[in-house]
Order: sequence, then C-alpha cells, then structure tokens
Amino acid sequence: MANNKLFYGLVNLCLGGTLYFVTSMIVPNLLSLLNIACTDDWIISCLGLLELIKIISIIIVVVGVLEIAYWYFFERKKMQSAGGMENYKICPECKTINDKNAKFCKECGYKF
Repeated sequence: MANNKLFYGLVNLCLGGTLYFVTSMIVPNLLSLLNIACTDDWIISCLGLLELIKIISIIIVVVGVLEIAYWYFFERKKMQSAGGMENYKICPECKTINDKNAKFCKECGYKF
C-alpha cells in the first residue's frame, strides 16, 4: 500500500500536469491554427469546456501531491522507524508492502 500511494501520486501529478499543459497551450493554438472559432452555439462553449478541464487537471495535480505527501510523511516514516525493509514482505502479485508476519497480502489477499 505504501508504494501504491507513491506510484498513484506520481501518476496523478504527471496526468494532471499534462492535461493542464495540453488544454492551456496546445488546444488553443491548434484551434487558432485550424481557424476553428469557439462559438456559444454549442451546449457549452469550447472556452468554458477548456476552463473546466483546466480546473479538473488542477484537482488531479493536488490529489497527486497529497498522495505523495501522505507517503512521505506517514508510510515512509513508518517503514524507517520499524527498522527498514527487513521487517516487511513485498507481495509478488501487487507489490504492496506487508508486515513481516502477515499470512496474506493486505491489498490483494495473496497467500504468502
């Protein structure tokens, strides 16, 4: 679970950043290059849609930062205070870090 938080945090950070970059830089330039005018005739204006996607991408980035912070301040510290990785088992199926005495993986239920 600890490494999953780090992984998903990094994925969200990259996904949100990429989505924001694309909606901020590439799509408006592409629309102007192709001479496509954003009109209010659509159900939602394309500029309004781009702003909505930007807000969603910012939320995704914030979630990624929070997941990385949670991993850094709680999971990583817990592993270090317990004496390192020799007190844990890593599940071969889902790569979740489990307690050394665990009989089953806490994430996927794999039997050790």
